[in-house]
Amino acid sequence: MEDKEKIKRFDINIKDNILRGCFGVASKEDIHKCEQFIEVTFPEPYINLVTSCDGGFPKKDCFNYYSTTFERYRGICLGMFLLFSEDYSCPSELLIAQYKRPGEFFPKGLVAFGEVGNGDSICFDYREDKNNSNPPIVIWEHEGNPDNNVSYLAPDFESFMNMLKDDEEAEKELEELGKKEDTSSDF
Repeated sequence: MEDKEKIKRFDINIKDNILRGCFGVASKEDIHKCEQFIEVTFPEPYINLVTSCDGGFPKKDCFNYYSTTFERYRGICLGMFLLFSEDYSCPSELLIAQYKRPGEFFPKGLVAFGEVGNGDSICFDYREDKNNSNPPIVIWEHEGNPDNNVSYLAPDFESFMNMLKDDEEAEKELEELGKKEDTSSDF
């Protein structure tokens, strides 16, 4: 294991988005151990991302969605992707640690893979089918009613990545959505 202080962080361009501050790359072995423990299969596009950049921060990080918790469109930004390698992070930033110690009222069948600065989590949704290797993407809104604190984002990981915009572009999109109804932004 390398000394954490000697690890050089880097940026990488993936599908028209720059991931900044990568903490190295996730090993296939770490990913497989995590999948076995959780008893799921992660989507191939996600595996490709984390084997190129473990724990990065996307430059295009903002997106809009309809919040079932708040019953309006919201704009929010992804903080970072959770990490696989214990060599590079503090425990709270590890995907497996988030799974083992979820937040209060965190629904079973969700697997968080990204964090939002306000405490919400971006998740794979395995609630309907734990064998789905390309599950829908949802956001768990920690401040919501436990019976209604999950909002749909995208049909799969690749679609979620395509939703990400820079904050200016996302703000314009939210303004357009706001012409249709009430909105809120955390940009």
